[in-house]
Amino acid sequence: MGCCASQSSAAQPKDPKRDTSGQTARHTPGTVPADVPLIIPAGVATPAQPFGFYQDTREQYRLKDITFFGSHRRILLQSANGPCPLLALCNVLLLRNQLQISADSRFTSFSELVEQVGNVLFDVNARATTEVERLDSGTANVRASAEACLETLPKLSTGLDVNCIFGGPSQFEFTQELAVFDLLDIGLYHGWVVSNEDEVAYDAIAPLSYNQLVEKLIAFREQPEASGEDAEKGRRIAEFMDRTASQLSEEGILALQSELRDRQLVAFYRNGHFSTMVKYEGQLYLLCSDQGFATTNVVWERLDEVSGNTTHCDANFQEATPADGDAQALAAAMAVQEQMLLSDLGAGFGTGAVDEADPELMLALQLSQQEAQNSAAAQGGMGQGGAPNCSEDELLAMRLMQEELQAQDQAQTAAVR
Repeated sequence: MGCCASQSSAAQPKDPKRDTSGQTARHTPGTVPADVPLIIPAGVATPAQPFGFYQDTREQYRLKDITFFGSHRRILLQSANGPCPLLALCNVLLLRNQLQISADSRFTSFSELVEQVGNVLFDVNARATTEVERLDSGTANVRASAEACLETLPKLSTGLDVNCIFGGPSQFEFTQELAVFDLLDIGLYHGWVVSNEDEVAYDAIAPLSYNQLVEKLIAFREQPEASGEDAEKGRRIAEFMDRTASQLSEEGILALQSELRDRQLVAFYRNGHFSTMVKYEGQLYLLCSDQGFATTNVVWERLDEVSGNTTHCDANFQEATPADGDAQALAAAMAVQEQMLLSDLGAGFGTGAVDEADPELMLALQLSQQEAQNSAAAQGGMGQGGAPNCSEDELLAMRLMQEELQAQDQAQTAAVR
């Protein structure tokens, strides 16, 4: 689940202005590869549309407990590859401890997140208004900005209009939607930056937004026989777009490392995807927010390569062991089948209720979990005592779920008798 998308040599650059789910490069930040195996016991029929729950990420988010610089925190995970700037915003706020979600909750809904972020915006607005009133200026502007941001929040499950400017990692064309980041005091950054060592390329590219650069690139390609200064700039633009088709440059990584403060939390935009980023001891790390990481100790992904050959790390920013990688694939498969089977069981994910459960499906869930554990043990993907490499909370949740399913099965059997 690498962070960086692979660099390609596509002639036509990808438009990053509008985020679209499913149209990102090979590998987006903190996501699970598409070839993770699904573990289903022999003889158990696969339900129709087994991956349908992947489309539900705008409604439900799973929670994971981690340690962040010695403090307990909860982060949000998503089960599909989509833009969702709300996820990145909320994870920054959760890591800052500005949002709190009950320790009893295993899932939270999009509407609940919007409400909580709205409360944070309200508090920020109240404090800003008080300060502005004290200075006797601009109160109406502060209130108008906050109200506009509150109206924007429900749109954050589908993406934002983002137009990068290539002169620096914090430069974007302003839109009202991006004001949400400003009011929450969350920096938004990208890594698509042109080097200032090539003066011709820098002068031609740095002041422009993506849309403006594409217009110049199209004009250059429509006049292949052109010469002179404009033609030279056109060639530099084409070279830059081909070389940085992954929407990340070496200069961008260096600029991010230079601009961010140590332990600063920000949102990072690349390839239509928003991630949570932190700088620690000079290195950049992206939060691994894919649901496949739910039961592993993988928390961060080090962003130090344009090619995508990055390193997964634990909560202490130490490189994960090979066993963690095996557990990662196992966890992704177990997460798939857990969601799939519970969906057919009619489980209410926020409440833990299981109504009118099918005994065969309950048995299938237990068998699939046992088979997954046996498979991982054979591959060295188990921890001490033969247990999966996951937290005590996850192990407890799995045991409780199995006990609840068994209780439902026994109750139904007794009712039949």
